[in-house]
Amino acid sequence: MSVKYENEIGMEYVLQKPEGEDDPGSFYFSSHDVGEKVDEIPSGYEIYEDPENEPFLVPEGKNPVPEEDITAVESELEQIDHLNKYPGQSHVESFDNSIRVYLIDQTPEAIVDVISAFPEEGEKILNEISEGNVTYTAYMMFSRGKEDKDTYYVDRRMFSGLPKRDAEKWLFVAEEKNITEAASKYLPHLEQYSFFELGI
Repeated sequence: MSVKYENEIGMEYVLQKPEGEDDPGSFYFSSHDVGEKVDEIPSGYEIYEDPENEPFLVPEGKNPVPEEDITAVESELEQIDHLNKYPGQSHVESFDNSIRVYLIDQTPEAIVDVISAFPEEGEKILNEISEGNVTYTAYMMFSRGKEDKDTYYVDRRMFSGLPKRDAEKWLFVAEEKNITEAASKYLPHLEQYSFFELGI
């Protein structure tokens, strides 16, 4: 019996792995049959659902990213005016040896546009948002080095419009030796045209 997982918005995923691969680090969830199905969750691993409602197989227990590094990213984010125009605009979360920065999908401008297009749904839309039923997209990722733990690899989200596995959604930008410096250098590019020039 393959491992199945239904996320918070009702989508069903199946745990899979590359054919012939037994390293749990290479296992992934997909809503399509693209690999060899996995019959049980490996010992020492658990399922994690990120703010984009995408499930991952991750090691159980303590987060490998130091809390002070997560706090450093959050602190730098709080200092960027255009990313703090309204509550809940950004969100920082860490898992799988990385710190990810998410931006809310329901911006005030987008909400106004949707309500203008569907005025009869306006009250319902506003109620959903006020209850915290919002969605986020990861835009930037700081991945901790496996050998040099102080080194972080900076990636930014790619937007091709095509469905991809998580590892294929990211474009490498730089290698940085200090998480605070990396955050202060790259986070200001979020929601700016310059974001799309990073890594190219």
